[in-house]
Amino acid sequence: LDKTKVGAATGLKVVLEALAEHYMLDATQTMFLAIEKVEQFIRPIGMGMDEYIGEFTVRINQLREVLNDGETVYHDGVLAYRLLSQANLKPEDKQLVKAAMGKEAISFRNVSECLTRLFGDRALSNDASTSAFENHPIRSSPGVHIKSEPMETAYHQDAQHHLDTDRESTEYYESSSFSAKEGL
Repeated sequence: LDKTKVGAATGLKVVLEALAEHYMLDATQTMFLAIEKVEQFIRPIGMGMDEYIGEFTVRINQLREVLNDGETVYHDGVLAYRLLSQANLKPEDKQLVKAAMGKEAISFRNVSECLTRLFGDRALSNDASTSAFENHPIRSSPGVHIKSEPMETAYHQDAQHHLDTDRESTEYYESSSFSAKEGL
């Protein structure tokens, strides 16, 4: 190595290029490292969902570049599964994603869009330690009042109201019919 090049502002770059020629990883090691970068990547708790999907996509693209053989890295359904399983979601949130997909095809694009809709940075705060339901309490709009009471109680009270109304209507009808018959 030329000492003047090493001592220049770009000296580090010159040294690294020289070392890369002699200590470059072989194709097999490079491929294994790229696969590990995809397989071992799990979304950290503080990472937003949009950032996670972006990082996951970058790692998949790096693996495609390493393989560079025109073959599919993963089947699209397997890639979608990896994206969901490595998102570090609570079991109930994974179930929510699956339910939200409905009958859509299991594809990377569909899972990615569903994760973004449910947990994207615009949908939730970056606090991945809480469930989607815990972050969004039900709120009333102006002019709309949401009554909070147990469903059973509300059902029985409503049913009782209908019974009382039906009895009153029947009594009125019967008394009106009776009066009409007497008048004839």
